[in-house]
This record gives sequence, structure tokens and C-alpha cells, in this order.
Amino acid sequence: MADSGIYSCDFPDHEPRQTVYNELVVECTMKDRSGEIIGTCQEPYIRTLDQTKDWALLQCEVRGASPEPKVEWQDSAGNILPAERPQVLESGGSYDVTLNITVTKTDQYRCVATQEELSHQIYAKTFVFISEKLGEDQTTKVAAGWLGGFVLGAVVLAAVQALLVATERITVNYNAGPCRQRDDYEAPPEKLPNSTL
Repeated sequence: MADSGIYSCDFPDHEPRQTVYNELVVECTMKDRSGEIIGTCQEPYIRTLDQTKDWALLQCEVRGASPEPKVEWQDSAGNILPAERPQVLESGGSYDVTLNITVTKTDQYRCVATQEELSHQIYAKTFVFISEKLGEDQTTKVAAGWLGGFVLGAVVLAAVQALLVATERITVNYNAGPCRQRDDYEAPPEKLPNSTL
């Protein structure tokens, strides 16, 4: 990027003498340059330190980076989120950075580490589920849902019982006649045993 600027090219032997000017623009493209450049930070490590139904405390750690990386939390839309002040430990020109954040909504969060001097950027992401608070209107809907589910369950149970009774009657009617063997055809019907199930 330091090479950006306006350059001139002179043609002294040209009649008339000419000078051509060119502007060189070198833009910084941030990308993962792990393994290409010594000192680039590796993928951040994310963990959940604490969580309730209303919030989650997330921690991001970046270790062994040189130069010191800028570490920040982003939501799924790429918005930078306000976090606690980063904790930075330096040892022999190598930096470890820890950044905590408390989140209160369900989303996918990214911890992004950037080393502008190296045009290096790398991130890790995590999904956090936060249960929504039930408002008065939602509580009524949930209660109505439970009542509807109870009524539907009772109707299904009654239908199953009716089907079982009907099946039993069919079985009883089907088996209601006397069972005879070949030798029994000559015996009078009153001497045959009743075999109803």
C-alpha cells in the first residue's frame, strides 16, 4: 500500500518530448493469510462462559498473534457489537487477546480478528439460542394451544376406544356361531358346546 501514488514515465528521445503520468492504487484486501505470513493469528476460539434463558456470556480468544490484532464481535448481519474492553497479554512481541460479550437475542455471532498491517482477517462463529419472553398475548395463545391440544387428544382417544369396541363386536359376532368338526355334523345342535369369545 505504501507504493500507491502517481508515477511518471518520460520519453526523452520522442519529438516532442513526452511525459506520461499513471496513478497506482494498491488497496488492502482483507483475507485469511494464515500460513502465508508469519505472525498471523489463527482462527479465534469461542466458548460460552455462562447462559440463562435471557442472555449468554460469550468469550473469544486469539492467541500468539504478531502484530497485535484488533478483535471484535459481530452479529449475523455484520454489525459490530459493543463488547467489554479486550484483555491483552503481550509476551516477546506475541499477543493474546480475550474479548467477552453478553448477548440477549438468538443469532449467529462472529468473533473477528484483524491484523491490518498484514491484510489478514479471520473469524470463528457460534450460534446462540435465547428463549423469547412470553408476553400477555403470547401467554393466552399458549394456553389456547394447550386447551386445543387437550380437546383434540380427547377426541382421538374416544375414536380409538370406539374402534376397539367395534372391533370387539365384529370379533364376537364372527365367532358367535358354534364351532363344529366333521364328526359333529351328525350330532344334534343342542349337544354342541357354546364357544363365544
